[in-house]
Amino acid sequence: MAAHGQQLQTFEAGPTLVMVEDPEVHSKFEITVERDDLRGDEDQIDLSFQASKNGETKTRVQNLDSPSP
Repeated sequence: MAAHGQQLQTFEAGPTLVMVEDPEVHSKFEITVERDDLRGDEDQIDLSFQASKNGETKTRVQNLDSPSP
């Protein structure tokens, strides 16, 4: 999928879930699974959000804890 020079990719396998690139402004955004553990009745998932522009990268890791159905 592409809009205004942006390219969106989703991945069914591997740690990277979503990647959006815009080569016109030298930027990239990725959502990556850092950890996915099922412990008892809880699924603990850590996602990392990485944004880069002109080679400078910023990362944030978010912990998502949810009870299993």
